[in-house]
Amino acid sequence: MTTQEFWQDTERAIRSDGIVALNINATTSDAPLLLAVSNTIASVFDHVYIVPLTQDSSWNYLILASNRAVDLATLSDMDLASPLDEYADVLQSNVSEIFYKQDELVLTDDRAPVELMTEEMIIDFYFDN
Repeated sequence: MTTQEFWQDTERAIRSDGIVALNINATTSDAPLLLAVSNTIASVFDHVYIVPLTQDSSWNYLILASNRAVDLATLSDMDLASPLDEYADVLQSNVSEIFYKQDELVLTDDRAPVELMTEEMIIDFYFDN
């Protein structure tokens, strides 16, 4: 569920104004796994956004993808049920748009070393700390 082919199928399956959301764990914002997954998604969708959900010291990142621009500023205008209110604030204040980089890794059905990247990230985290 991280490959370009998967995201192409996903893009075909959602409405033209649809939004896909993915939660991914990464130890840092420049973790190779996070960069590869977000770049792969950006190779398919026109607009990709990343939000670190680290207010609780977790390793969570939210990736949003759509073929239309998403205005997250309007979230505060919505009547959201708690605990969604706190995430609306996080989304608005920490969102960054991701752009496809042709020279960076794109995960494909033929090459998706997700497990290896995950293990390296965790090992690096524990040996560097």
